[in-house]
Amino acid sequence: MTETPNRFRALVADKDDDGVRRALRDLSPDDLPEGDVTVRVGWSSVNYKDALATLPDGGVTRQPVLVPGIDLSGTVVAVAGTDVPVVALISTVTSFLASVWAGPSFGAATRLVRPDQRAQAAALLVVVINIMGSACGPLIAGAVSDALAGRFGQEALRYSLLTLSFLIAVGGLLFWAASNRYVADLGSN
Repeated sequence: MTETPNRFRALVADKDDDGVRRALRDLSPDDLPEGDVTVRVGWSSVNYKDALATLPDGGVTRQPVLVPGIDLSGTVVAVAGTDVPVVALISTVTSFLASVWAGPSFGAATRLVRPDQRAQAAALLVVVINIMGSACGPLIAGAVSDALAGRFGQEALRYSLLTLSFLIAVGGLLFWAASNRYVADLGSN
């Protein structure tokens, strides 16, 4: 069964100025936040961070109402309101397209240098990719999210990531510009 039940029980922590009230409550799908992953939970537990999130000064979350229990096992029903097969297809296509650049990039980098420098060229490319993507990417996404927070509130991170996805077009333009010189650069080695 992959349908979301009409009613389900959950531990709910309500934060207000007087502290945090914790109680088991019956909820419906209408009580869930929009745009997140919907999981038909088979089993769940409450861990240490969940307990911290239910404390007034736990420092784990700023949410006024929280359903703790992120350790769960179940069936994904929908992602951002979209059925799972559609999301799986989109994820497969984007994952494929996100990795298409790797082979040509490493091939080009290693062909542009002398044979005894190919390993160094590949290693340098890995370092540059990791510095730009893995190290700077989250910092830039966070800065853009902070800049958009006044306008979009809790959705600012979503819009930040959407905005930064347009950098793929910049990468494509740089590949195109480099391709105009590639043949000449091969001939000079």
